[in-house]
Amino acid sequence: MVTSISHRSVSEKVSEALRDMILSGRLKPGEKVTHDELARRLDVSTMPVREALLRLSYEGLIDAQRNRSFRVAQMTRQDLADVYWMYSLILGELTARAAERADAQLIHDLREIHAQWARLGNDGDPVELQALNVQFHDLINDAAAAPKLLIMLRNNSRFIPEHMFATLVPGWSSASIRNHEAILDALERRDPEGARRAAEEHVKEAGVMLANSFDHDEAVYWSQPVPNVADLKPVTTLEPAQTQRAGLENRRPKRRSKRTQGPPTPLSTGSP
Repeated sequence: MVTSISHRSVSEKVSEALRDMILSGRLKPGEKVTHDELARRLDVSTMPVREALLRLSYEGLIDAQRNRSFRVAQMTRQDLADVYWMYSLILGELTARAAERADAQLIHDLREIHAQWARLGNDGDPVELQALNVQFHDLINDAAAAPKLLIMLRNNSRFIPEHMFATLVPGWSSASIRNHEAILDALERRDPEGARRAAEEHVKEAGVMLANSFDHDEAVYWSQPVPNVADLKPVTTLEPAQTQRAGLENRRPKRRSKRTQGPPTPLSTGSP
């Protein structure tokens, strides 16, 4: 049993490492990856690498070929729009349910986190800002008492490089302060629909900011930020394919909750 648990832990850590390598651009879309090469880079045996590749193929980050080879999956701007659209719907529903159940303690805790973030501002430590963001949304998501929705939100978040926001997206902190304030106001009013709208707009704005901060073409996951963001033609909205496909394809610029710690890999459900 100890051996099994230890092996599973290694496989999960390898999955997390490979996921980060893909989202950060260290593994490129379409790039062929092998067990031996990845095992060498991560200093592990090939077995947990193979298990991790299969896991990521189920998530859509890796394409498993018929000849048992693996390639990094492609990510288009329409995929980005779809991911953020779905994320906004789920997070909006969770926040609306939290508004129905919000008590004084929840509001107090959220206000404390919000005040810490406001004190840090745009010049705060990126790691600390991201930690506060995760705490803020995890408290709300836990208050919603909807564990199945949290699983869906966690699965969706695997496509989002949320750890990059604090360091690479200009203005992310200021936008989040403003959006968190709107969410908090709705929660204090016990206004589910107002909370839903605020949360959805928060996610959509984060998606637009991310798209406009990266040189993200039709066949790229997350590459390096462009030298001059002002040179990009901005994306103004992120909507599902059936409503915005033509517009997006024509643009070039490319308290921790126990419910958020389930298998296979612990991921926060905090919104970007």
